[in-house]
Amino acid sequence: MLTRQCLARRTCWPHTIATKIISAHYLLERRRVASGLSRRRKVRVTIMDIESCPKYKGCSAPICPLDPNWRNVRHLKGERICFYLCEAQKDGSEEIFGDRGLGELYRLMVEATPDISVRWRTIKNALAKAAKSASRMNRKPPSKNTSYEG
Repeated sequence: MLTRQCLARRTCWPHTIATKIISAHYLLERRRVASGLSRRRKVRVTIMDIESCPKYKGCSAPICPLDPNWRNVRHLKGERICFYLCEAQKDGSEEIFGDRGLGELYRLMVEATPDISVRWRTIKNALAKAAKSASRMNRKPPSKNTSYEG
């Protein structure tokens, strides 16, 4: 047991070990805070709810940044990734989202991207790949010309 005299002098063997353990825990906590994985971190409150997403009814992505519990969900390799999360990574995406009235959705996707990238490497790689491709939100819908001459 450490006494006050021992702590004041910092010379006994148990105190030296205790100091090293405390220092190691401190360094680990600093790394967690820097990487965004700290247990003490405050959780951001989203303004939009998950049902306000335009693709909500047909989406099968397990990680949705609009879902308040997305941090507790698992993502397996090969599972779908949120369409709007991928689109938010591309050049000029802020304008595209804004033109469609989805500016708030864009802001939430951009805020969630660092946390998601730290937690799931497969999503991080997919987002990096998506950033290099053209936007799918800019595509024109297929023509509905069904008249055939023949």
